[in-house]
Amino acid sequence: MRKLLSLLLALTLILAIVPMASAETINFNTSVPDGYTLLVTGEPYYSIQFWHYSGGYWGCVERGIKLYDKDVANAIKYDNVIPYNDNVNITTPLPEKVKEYLNNGGKLENVKVRFVLPGDAAASKFFKNTPSYTLDSNGLTVSFMPIFAVRDDAFYWDENMKVIVPRIKDGFGVMVCSIFDKTTGKHLGQTNEIETGDIADSNGYLKPRKTVAVSDDKGNITYYDSSQIRIGWGTFKNGGAVGLEYRYPIQAEYYVPEDIKSLPNLSVVSIETSVDGRQANPNERYNVSVYFKNDSTVPLDNVPVALFNDQWRARLWDASGQDVQYISHMEPGQVVQLDSTVSAPPSGSRTLTAYIDISPIEDRYEETTNEDNVKKKTVQVKEEQPSQPVQGSSGPGSLTFQAVTQDRSKSRPAGTAKWTDWVTATLKAPTPTPPKGWVTYWEITSATLSYPKKTPGFRVWRSAAAAGDGNSFDETERAYSDSRI
Repeated sequence: MRKLLSLLLALTLILAIVPMASAETINFNTSVPDGYTLLVTGEPYYSIQFWHYSGGYWGCVERGIKLYDKDVANAIKYDNVIPYNDNVNITTPLPEKVKEYLNNGGKLENVKVRFVLPGDAAASKFFKNTPSYTLDSNGLTVSFMPIFAVRDDAFYWDENMKVIVPRIKDGFGVMVCSIFDKTTGKHLGQTNEIETGDIADSNGYLKPRKTVAVSDDKGNITYYDSSQIRIGWGTFKNGGAVGLEYRYPIQAEYYVPEDIKSLPNLSVVSIETSVDGRQANPNERYNVSVYFKNDSTVPLDNVPVALFNDQWRARLWDASGQDVQYISHMEPGQVVQLDSTVSAPPSGSRTLTAYIDISPIEDRYEETTNEDNVKKKTVQVKEEQPSQPVQGSSGPGSLTFQAVTQDRSKSRPAGTAKWTDWVTATLKAPTPTPPKGWVTYWEITSATLSYPKKTPGFRVWRSAAAAGDGNSFDETERAYSDSRI
């Protein structure tokens, strides 16, 4: 007993000397700490993603959260908030620049974190309580009680649906759909571009003629026509293959004391185009805006910038229309927009690449990092199907003959035509099957009718040409022999 007691005391003493980071209240959009300078900005939001489970609930396994179907149905019908009253703790690693600061002798206690909500959004819109955070060598941990807001209508509903799929309220996140090839059943990836009006039925089929960007498990983007894909593989009506991704816009800014000497940093923030969200048409001219940032604590002059459309350098201009290859002056934290117009190729894709202060243009400034000096965006070109004849399918067609008397007053039964009768041959062909896509119009432009010569001197007199109903062809013949049809 005495040995056990001494061991417990030793453990108590050891645990007591381990420092524990205490949680601090998050006050959003406060002023920048005096004597501190911005080192880096963290992720723009924290996400919580739910998928439906057969136990009758929407679950986020990573966070250990369950939202039951009955509560979801009541939220849609009544107050538009799914009940949940526990804190969620989300930890993100320290940004690389913070790690570099610590590796170069900086101290974690000198790092201050400022939290920002976008625009004029109020914290009470997203959180039931006042969020808090802890900062340690493992990363930044944010704790909050989330509001799971939904709209007063379902994502999709008809009488065949077995589970009500809620629809995230605007501004709270996105609906994520698991996408499959409609024909083969192959899982293609996920997309957040499916809207309620795009869904055709409870089997997860989609209405045609919408281009959908699908991201696979490696982050590669592929574009599909909605007629090629579906939501889930027979699971949509049971709430499967649809995810609710709630996004909470807590952005952390990391500050360090101003007396820490640091090099400047320049970055390409983003490339935006007038064809974002769709494929460009062949040879289409479209607009491009590139955003460059002085992510430094000092002003910089004559900063080299460029935009390339594949291997061709594109012209950049400022708001006044002046060509720009060097930004004359950039204040600390300033973002500069430059514009351009480029052409899509006839087919395939082209990659837009923006550069700031890095090869292949002039590398003028030594920076803390060059990892953010280049940004790329690939623009896909819509594939056009050539207009060409296609062979008919092997489905059933028909060729029929009808004989009528010379004065056209009486139709003959099969096998009783006379040599003086008028005989009409009618060809009906099946709808052709194209190699891909679908048929919107087709017609028979010509047909040939061959007559076996059953008796010597057999000949016909051709009296009329094509009918015009688009999918049949008539020829009327007059027989001058005793041959029978």
